[in-house]
Amino acid sequence: MEIKKLYTGRAIASFLLVLFSMPLGHGLMIAIAMTIFILVVSLIPIPETPLSGITLIDKWTHIGLYTVLGMIVAHEYFHNHKPVTPKGMFLGVWLLPSLLGGGIELLQAYCTNGNRSGEWLDFIADIIGSTIALAIGTLLVRFLSKQ
Repeated sequence: MEIKKLYTGRAIASFLLVLFSMPLGHGLMIAIAMTIFILVVSLIPIPETPLSGITLIDKWTHIGLYTVLGMIVAHEYFHNHKPVTPKGMFLGVWLLPSLLGGGIELLQAYCTNGNRSGEWLDFIADIIGSTIALAIGTLLVRFLSKQ
């Protein structure tokens, strides 16, 4: 179990290093692609998979997707806005992805003919993911601005 945690930690650290060292402009394309991906997988019917038996897998997926989306936005904001402001970080990294999550839950509830259902817990998981991204992004901004 400890090896799995160590590997996961290294994978996350590697992702952050790659993300924050990407050339300017690439992050924006990736953020748009990630947003489209989230929209598509949120609105199509999801088949049963072996992972369906894992407790709260849906919520963990929401947290992961919105953390990654927020980190991509944080990367673009950090590289394209000087100085980086708390207001800008809040709006781009937390508020916009959270509103996207809420909008998708409304679409699921009212526009998928019962194939998907909008859930408050999914929206809360989206907010948690955005909050994690904001926390990590803020820490990285502080760390990288000192260098």
